[in-house]
Amino acid sequence: MKHLFFFIILIFLYENLGALNINFLPDWKKEGRLSYSSENGNNDEDNFAARLKLDKPKGKNRYYFDLQYYLERDDDHETENELILNARSEHSISKKTFYFFNGYYNRDKFSGIQTRIYAGPGLGYIFLDSDKHLLKLYNSVNYDYENLDDGTDSYNASDNIRFIYEYHLNSKITLGEDTSYSIAFNNSNRYFVNSETTLDFSITEHLSITFNYLIEYQNIIAKGDYKHTDRKFTTSLSFKF
Repeated sequence: MKHLFFFIILIFLYENLGALNINFLPDWKKEGRLSYSSENGNNDEDNFAARLKLDKPKGKNRYYFDLQYYLERDDDHETENELILNARSEHSISKKTFYFFNGYYNRDKFSGIQTRIYAGPGLGYIFLDSDKHLLKLYNSVNYDYENLDDGTDSYNASDNIRFIYEYHLNSKITLGEDTSYSIAFNNSNRYFVNSETTLDFSITEHLSITFNYLIEYQNIIAKGDYKHTDRKFTTSLSFKF
């Protein structure tokens, strides 16, 4: 009950602060997401997820920043602790084509990933960009570093293919898909597939409910009791400001 009370207070404060027209990064879209669930009884389980997105999607120079954090405790034992950071800048060549620079950081304690980083340049193409649809294709060459729990370090150059799609069903509902595939040039067995599906329902101008399903697959994993695939489903309260 205390957590529900906290969310109610947070919504009240946010809606009233929004009325004050507090404005920073005026040309950017800003979104924060919070998700929390708790179970008590035969199992004591707490799940928390937070996300911050800062986007400047219009103009010849566009910028995107995405920070995600997931934490789960089961009977006072931590069972999930993951941090994900994505950053990208896009620069138009023509109306449809652009070059970009992207960077990625991942730390996933319970998937055996101490550190995974990649960064590099690429080319992109805009297939659709309208009030209803957005479809972009990205292809980049990245330099990767990975450190696993078993002490394995690897440095690789890799090819990354990614597409991002958004479909605005109406003014209240948006469906999104973000899928990427990365493979090392020197080892075809070292590849990663990520897929994120999002469904967003607007409640007010500033608030929405967001359903998010994230799949992360790594073909080479650390030695130990780890799995190739992680799946996360979250229902979040989203704050748009």
